[in-house]
Formats: sequence, structure tokens, C-alpha cells
Amino acid sequence: MTAVDNSAIEFVANFREQVEHLGDKLNMELLWYHDSIDKSNFTADELKAVCLDSNPEACLTDVKSPIEVLRTQEFLSCAYHVQENTKFLEFLDIYNTRCLSKGITIMVDKVQKTTSTSICTCPDGTYAPIVNNNVNDCKLNKNVDHKCHGGKITGCKEANNFGATQVFCPYRNDDKNERRVVGTEECAILAHGEFIQKKLDRENQYGKVNLDQSHKDSKTNKECYQKPAKKHELFLKTQSKINKAGVYVHPTALINGKAIYGSLNTENVFNAICEAFIDPPTICTFVKNKYHMSEEIGDQIKSHANHLYGFWIANCLTLLVIFCCAGAIFYFVFKKMYKNVISHQIDGMVRDTMANYSRIDDV
Repeated sequence: MTAVDNSAIEFVANFREQVEHLGDKLNMELLWYHDSIDKSNFTADELKAVCLDSNPEACLTDVKSPIEVLRTQEFLSCAYHVQENTKFLEFLDIYNTRCLSKGITIMVDKVQKTTSTSICTCPDGTYAPIVNNNVNDCKLNKNVDHKCHGGKITGCKEANNFGATQVFCPYRNDDKNERRVVGTEECAILAHGEFIQKKLDRENQYGKVNLDQSHKDSKTNKECYQKPAKKHELFLKTQSKINKAGVYVHPTALINGKAIYGSLNTENVFNAICEAFIDPPTICTFVKNKYHMSEEIGDQIKSHANHLYGFWIANCLTLLVIFCCAGAIFYFVFKKMYKNVISHQIDGMVRDTMANYSRIDDV
């Protein structure tokens, strides 16, 4: 898939619950699609416009602003390798909501109280205020153009409330069912910052320490932006995997190397995953010729399995106790019988000895 495949991104983000329940039984990998082209068919300028760093092995020819999309995919690819699956899917859900939006997206990476705001107006007529505390710059519509992605600064307004720090205008292509914001890569980074803050707020409640305080402090930023060569290498590796899998269209889901055709939704993919197991996990519930994920049924099956396991353990322990008791009883009975036999034999020997002693004395 690409970073702007709306249906695929939404599907993967919504698959988080299934991934969490399948755990280490599922080895998931996301491949970010890009084309490999014959550079002889393109001029240097054309190659630069559609290929990452003019590399003919990393191009996109069927989207608007391909370099922006490719750089977003580089970041997402690296973030996926750095984070746990479920954490990345949680971030991807925020990215989908914020950066693949039908309308204007307002980002606040740091809450700022402002006395003036510049108005960012998008081509579709929507607008939003951007923090601009320099009143003179605000009146001249200066110094915040880079924060109004895809729009224009059209005015200045005095304000005593909070304003946005970044505004992203929407881009839509109904023919390709594509919707996203202009400045997708920057939006993805700010979405990751939102994810970090959300995670921080949640885990602070449990007294956890050594948590990332912001995107800048995160392992994702350190690995993906402070080491750009590694980020680029991870992204390019996906091309060989895509070619090996024989994928020529996107989005595509692969289960054990085989493409899944039909509607790309959580039910169909989950069914295909369960069918791929020789012994499906308990969360895979077979109902009406199809596997479904039912947490309640899965928990009941797991609970039954645990009870059955407990039953056999209890039986084994009971039998062990019975054998131990029987052994102890046998030991004490045998010991008593043995003492009686020995005592009887000793008495007989004493009697025989006394009888022999008497006869010798008589002689």
C-alpha cells in the first residue's frame, strides 16, 4: 500500500484488535508500495519529480506530489520497524484520522495563548487561525506561510484564545478515491507527536517512568530522522519483497506469500489468516463456514481449555495422593506384619534352644 491508500490505511489501523489477540502467532509486515521505472524513458527533471532522490528504484507515478508521499512512506516504514505492532497501529489510526482527512486539519504541537492569529484559507474555502504573536507580521500576512500547508494567509485577527500551530488544507481526488492533506509528511510527524502525548497521558496514570515526552525525544525520531541513511535503507528493502511477492497493484494483502483477493476488510483477512493455521488459535471461531474473531467465544474456549487442563492436573494430583497414601498404609501394615513374623520366629528359636539345652543337661 502507499501512505495515501485511504481504505488500506484505515483497514490496517482497524486491525489492531485482531493483531493484539493473535500476538506472536501472527508475523505481520507492512510493505510500502513504490515503482521501479526505466530511467531512460524520463528526463532528469521528470525523474527528480517522481523518484526519491532521483532513484529509479523508488518512484511513484500515479499520485499527486509523489515525493511528498514517498517521504511519508519512508517515515512510516521506519516507524513501523522501531515500534511494536500494536503501538504502531495506534499511531497509524491517528495518522489516518488527521492526515487522510476529507477536510482541513488543525494541529497544535504546543499549546500557545496568542494575542493575534493569521488566517489560513484553503482552496475549498475553509480556513483556520494560526498563532502569530508578532502583530506587525500578522497584519502584513508574513512569517507563517510555511505553517499554512496548501493554503494562503488571507488576513489577521486579534484574539485572546488559543490558535493552531500548523494548518493542513485538504487534497481530494475522487477519481482515485484519494483524500489527504497537503504536507502529508509534516502531518505524519505531528500525528506521531499526538500519539506520543496520548500514550504519555495514559501511562502516566500507572506511574510508569522513562517515557518519551515528545516526538523529538522518541526512539522513532532518533532512529528515523537522526539516521536518515537507515530510514532510506529500510524503505528500499521493501521493493525486493514486493517484486518477490509479485505485487503490481496496491493495496494488496498477502497471507503466507499469497495475495488475498476480494473486499479488503478485517473479516475477510482475519478469516484468511485463521485458515492459514494448521491448528488455528482459540480466538479463531468457525461459524457458518467462516472464521470469525469472537473475543467472548475465544475466551470461553480458552477458559474451557484451562478448566480441562486444571481437571487433569487435579486428577493426577489426586491419583498421586492416593498412591502415596496407599504406599504409606502398605508400609505400616507390612512393617507390623514383618515385626510379628520376626517376633514369632524368634520365640520359636528360643523355645527350640531351651529344649535342646534341657536334653543336653539330662545326658
